[in-house]
Amino acid sequence: TLRVDRRRFRQSLYNLLSNALKFTPAGGGVGLRWRIEAGGWLCIEVWDQGIGIAAEELESIFDEFYQVDSKRDEALGGSGIGLALTRRLAELHGGQVRVESELGRGSSFFLVMPLASQQPALVAGPASPEWHSGKPDWHALDPAARVLVVDDNPANVAVIRGLLEVRGIDPIVARSGQEAVALVSRERPQLVLMDIQMPGCDGFELAAIIRQERDFVQIPIVFLTAEGGLDRQIRGMISGGDGFLEKTVSADFLIATVLSRAKHSRRLSTMILRQRESERRFRAVAETAQEAIVTVDEQGRIVFWNTSAERTFGFAAPEVLGSQFIKLIAERYRFLFAAAGPDRGRAIGDGKVEIEGIRQDGSELPIEISVADWVMDERAYFTAIVHDIGERKVMEAHLAQAQKTEAVAKLTGGVAHDFNNLLQVITTNLFFLEQDIADGSKQSDMVKMSLAAAQRGADLTHRLLAYTQQQMLVPKLVDLNELLEEVVAELRPTLAETIEIELRTADEMLMCKLDNDHLRSALLNLAVNACDAMPEGGRLRFETRVLRLDEGDADLGDELPPGDYLAVAARDTGSGVEKEVLGRVFEPFFTTKGMATNQGLGLSMVYGFARQSGGRAVIESEVGVGTTARLILPKAEPAETRHSD
Repeated sequence: TLRVDRRRFRQSLYNLLSNALKFTPAGGGVGLRWRIEAGGWLCIEVWDQGIGIAAEELESIFDEFYQVDSKRDEALGGSGIGLALTRRLAELHGGQVRVESELGRGSSFFLVMPLASQQPALVAGPASPEWHSGKPDWHALDPAARVLVVDDNPANVAVIRGLLEVRGIDPIVARSGQEAVALVSRERPQLVLMDIQMPGCDGFELAAIIRQERDFVQIPIVFLTAEGGLDRQIRGMISGGDGFLEKTVSADFLIATVLSRAKHSRRLSTMILRQRESERRFRAVAETAQEAIVTVDEQGRIVFWNTSAERTFGFAAPEVLGSQFIKLIAERYRFLFAAAGPDRGRAIGDGKVEIEGIRQDGSELPIEISVADWVMDERAYFTAIVHDIGERKVMEAHLAQAQKTEAVAKLTGGVAHDFNNLLQVITTNLFFLEQDIADGSKQSDMVKMSLAAAQRGADLTHRLLAYTQQQMLVPKLVDLNELLEEVVAELRPTLAETIEIELRTADEMLMCKLDNDHLRSALLNLAVNACDAMPEGGRLRFETRVLRLDEGDADLGDELPPGDYLAVAARDTGSGVEKEVLGRVFEPFFTTKGMATNQGLGLSMVYGFARQSGGRAVIESEVGVGTTARLILPKAEPAETRHSD
């Protein structure tokens, strides 16, 4: 004898048998058998010799609206709720349903239910089959369980209240949809028993309203109805309901429903609390992180944006939450993300990638994105740690340039030394040859021309050695302002009338300990280079000032020790230099004017002299605006200045 809802039990057996017939489209055996198992259990087996079910589908076979792969046979299609209802019926009666199947050999569904004779012994918890989760304890209901009953009929409310109060539960009662929403928000019930037919807002509409709130999705909703029917069951599931009970159901069935759903709700609430605690911890860590952290969903929409991301990109969180992550990517890189479309795993990108991002002001910044994917509530999310690698890129460029400059310097220095040795031999022999030749003869003129050419070669090697920082320097105290005034005075008469020259010196005396002649030559080279950039005329301005460098100041390419330096700048209003070639202007023999008019050694000499003197040479330029070349030179120590005085 079973204590079950007779009509529901019959429907469950019918579902299992119709399912068996459906899985034997080509004919074969279908049957039903039962046995009594130890502990007072009735095991009903419905078997077939049909096509079977794939192993990967067995875990989902009892899920609502799940359909077995119908590609194998169109007859396998169905509503997907028959087996789900069978499982719920078994669980509400303290039983369970399971399946065993193998492709090509058939399936067996086992419905296990407690015998009515065993109901009084349920408190003691007798043994059950290993795959069964247990049986309801009618006396083990939590008196603190919050059950909300929604029904506009006082008689129905009185009956349900009486059944629950006998077992220690004092239900919360709402007589309208509006009152129910307010009570759900305030009381947070563990179960809602809801009538379908109510004035103003029926049970289906009310369930949909409750499910719209994120905090209420875990609350089980069971509909109470005087009429069943598959259409109503489907509509109830779509609206967010978890089950149906007829108003004529037995008291035990009602209590079993309350127990099952309330326990499920408590477990779910605990899981949600743990999940929220994990979210809180993640946000606490993410908000204090120095790196930008961005989380997107599988459609690429931003759902989390930390404070560092605001600093990196300039967007406040409300400006980007819900928008596409791709808006942060430079246009030329967007194809990397858009090509995959909405495919899971490509909402941000894969692994680690270096690209250009977009700030709020439209400017670009180099970034490195590291991506990790994770799943919550069966939804995929992707968290990206975004590194602003602008400083690293600058350092890498400076390092590459320094390595390139060092390699060129070594090569140039070696060639210059060897060439200089050859010139010494040539010059010496020409000198002695000149002594033996009569002055004014043709041979004498040829020797003098050869000596002049050798001297020009010597000057060339001198310039090359200046670039490689291997020239002979004789440092002495120099007043930078005074020297610059002399250089400007020398330049004025030689400049074209279309070029205006200005001088702005610091008010204080600027003393440095350098080679006076080489410094003068460097300043003249800067002036000549500036004038060459202004063939149509313009303005050249020299400026001097004291420059304070702090620890880690990388504005000069590679770092100089912190302290006070002297800066002299030559600013012109010429054509400017393209960004692509600006990094090469200090290389020997590099010129933008053509080798016919320029050897490309002037700026390389300035560069080598500045570095050999303990300073740096830097250049900034903008096409159509002009160029600024700066010499950063070490300032003389006060003790050196007093000693000179």
